[in-house]
Formats: sequence, structure tokens, C-alpha cells
Amino acid sequence: MRAPEREGAGGGAAVAHLTYHTYHVPSRSYRVGAATSTDGGVSWTKAPGPVLAPGPPGAFDDGGHGTRCVVRDPAEGGSYLMFVEGVRAGTTAGHSIGVLTSADGVTWTRTSDAAVLAPAEGRGGGRPLAAETATDAAANGGGTFGGCDDGGGATAPAWDSVSVGCPSAVFDADAGHWKVYYVGFGPTPAGRMASGIGLAVSDGADWSTLRRVDAGAA
Repeated sequence: MRAPEREGAGGGAAVAHLTYHTYHVPSRSYRVGAATSTDGGVSWTKAPGPVLAPGPPGAFDDGGHGTRCVVRDPAEGGSYLMFVEGVRAGTTAGHSIGVLTSADGVTWTRTSDAAVLAPAEGRGGGRPLAAETATDAAANGGGTFGGCDDGGGATAPAWDSVSVGCPSAVFDADAGHWKVYYVGFGPTPAGRMASGIGLAVSDGADWSTLRRVDAGAA
């Protein structure tokens, strides 16, 4: 939910904006809705229909959308950016992150049918900013991520090789780039799933340049 904002030049009522996702049973897909409130969040008025529906076949979000982060874009005079977890149709894996833009926070335009951050390919892939505790890892089958903390290095799958999602973005004015934090999932040596928090950065001019930060790098 975004913080309340005054709408109109005349200093009208503060309007709070909210986005949410829900599962649409007939289409077996996830969709994003929106609502507004003018009384401090006590009552809400839904926007008619979904504000974001699944992408076309083969797109990163052809199964719909999950968690998302909506922020103002400081480079575009108050327009909005949505960093959203895209769901692939017909699978529970392969979630990825895309970016959409909006002038009003209701009508959204996709920047691409491709994800700006997809599950890591190949082996290795560095370390997350934070990973599950030893207790959590043991509950997931023992051992930590193959590509992170157990010395697996280049021989093991990347720690976020299965899915990435739950984006949270902030513009770092001092560094002059966006920081996108996310949750990644990957296999443990025992064949179970484990999660960690990762970071990717971009100047925002071209979201295809979003790159992962290796927390284990010197």
C-alpha cells in the first residue's frame, strides 16, 4: 500500500492507494487489483476489474502476478514503477521479476514481456545477503545452498536458480541507482528448497541491465 497522497491542485482529501493480488479460479491465474480510501484506510473502493492481468503466452507473467512493490519514479516527475513477481503458467517454479510503469497508479504499461530478473542459470552464482539459519537449513534437508555457504562454488546450482520474487525496490540517490531486494529459492545438497535474500541494481534507464550483487565478493 502506498502512503496517502493529496489528489488535485486544490488540496483535496488525502487518498490512500492499495494494490493486492488474488487467484482467479476460472482462468487459474493470479491477478492484481487496486483500491482507494479517503478516510485513512477504514473503508476502501475497489477499481473495476483487475488493473493487471496475465501477460501473453510465453511472457514472464503468463500465469499472473504475485507480490509487488509500487514506488514513485524520481526520474519521471511523479509517475510510478511496479516491481512485480511474475508467475509462469502451469508451474510452481520459475517465478521472476518484471517492471511496469504508470502515470496514475491504476493503468499499467509493461516495459517488456521478458523478466528483468529471472532465476539464475548455470552453476555457482555467489552468495545472498542473508540466508536461512542452520536450523532452517537442517529442516530443509540439511546443509545450506549448494552455491553459497557449503563450498559448492561453481559445481553447485546457484542459490536462486529455482525462483525469484517478493521484490522491494528503493532508489539510492547517493549511488545514483535502484536497489531491488528479492527472495530467491534454490536447492540444498539434500535436494530440498531453501531461501535467501538477494540484491540487484540498475540505473533505471534500461531495466535489462539489472544485475545481481554477490554478497560474498571482496
